Amino acid sequence: MNVQTNLDNAPLSRLRQGAYEENLRFIEVLELLKPNDQVTLSQMTRVLSNVTGSSVGTFNNLVSEHKPTKMTLEHVKKLEKEIDFLNRDFIIHGTNPKNGKPFNPFTRELTEEDRARFRPKKLRSTKGIDSDRCYRIKSIRLQLDDTQGSFADKLGVERYIVSSIEGARQNPTLDFIMLLRDKCNVDPIWVINGEGTMKLDYDKGSQSELYRLRERVKELETNNSNLQKMMSKFLD
Repeated sequence: MNVQTNLDNAPLSRLRQGAYEENLRFIEVLELLKPNDQVTLSQMTRVLSNVTGSSVGTFNNLVSEHKPTKMTLEHVKKLEKEIDFLNRDFIIHGTNPKNGKPFNPFTRELTEEDRARFRPKKLRSTKGIDSDRCYRIKSIRLQLDDTQGSFADKLGVERYIVSSIEGARQNPTLDFIMLLRDKCNVDPIWVINGEGTMKLDYDKGSQSELYRLRERVKELETNNSNLQKMMSKFLD
């Protein structure tokens, strides 16, 4: 079976360089458990966290494109305790060494009760999401002619973060916006409220962050100079 995920368009990542076949088969299991294509891997890892009682970070690390944690037999054993239909041999081996045929991901047909158990209770609320700000992130990526994967690599973040922001499922964090400034020369003020221009102007422009910082430094230097003059007159 070929793993088909919403990460397929990403450039070759560490996860897909051949050393994490068990992780890729685990992702395939998650894909088979998804009720529809609109549900994301991050939503499915939250479902697994709720079902198993393990931290969501544990599962996110197993599906991470750039910094994956190697899936082991111990991970599978923990999953088996709560997922009685999971086929351990599928994740660990993939194919039957005796006949070369692929193992089935599940040991039995899934029931409606099974599928209901692994269905996200609700899609993430869009309350508090700034859709305009999210769209500006997408416009930056498009102007740079990046895919979501190459854009994530450029910023040093996971692809699902870019996907979630562009899909208006989460707002860009301040750290993310600062990465845009440092890596792509994007004005944080423009990202936050749309004022000014996308690119930082290092020489002029009232909306340039560097311009404002320079003006503030000049103001502080002037104040310091005036204070020194006052102190000099006082001491004289």
